[in-house]
Amino acid sequence: NYHPEATPVKDEDWIGYARAQTNPMLVGQRLFLAPEWRDDPTPNGRIRICINPGLAFGTGSHETTRMCLEWVEEHVGAGMTVCDIGTGSGILCEAATLLGAGFVVGCDIDFTAASIARKNIARSTSRFLVLTGSVTAIRSHSVDLLVANISADWISALAREWPRVLRPGGRGLLS
Repeated sequence: NYHPEATPVKDEDWIGYARAQTNPMLVGQRLFLAPEWRDDPTPNGRIRICINPGLAFGTGSHETTRMCLEWVEEHVGAGMTVCDIGTGSGILCEAATLLGAGFVVGCDIDFTAASIARKNIARSTSRFLVLTGSVTAIRSHSVDLLVANISADWISALAREWPRVLRPGGRGLLS
């Protein structure tokens, strides 16, 4: 509905504004998240992850994303298969790859997010799969580490899937 007394939105450079709000950050013991448009040097002993979420969730600025990154850093091992449900920008898959995972799988029900994740993860590895869909498409007992940084409602709705996709001894983080 039109409201003649409503204040019009100022014409601003919203992309420029968003970029100005995104700064590099240290996460965990080994990760350095840096916007891809910044050339800040990577601190010694840190692994650089370039962030450019586009229209997807996942820059590392939200505390749940940082917590998941720290968990992945602590638990990923060489050659593991890691799966990120609700991958958004693909930042958790990219981190897992850079930390030694052998194969990463990301899935998101949002086609745009899955497309962004594919582009972002491809910077780090050729050993990945990103699909538009849900955890129900993941093969049973195929995942060593499972991360789902999604809403509590979806975590609950998909509760049966978590143990199904994990290999015996596998670990999961539901956030």
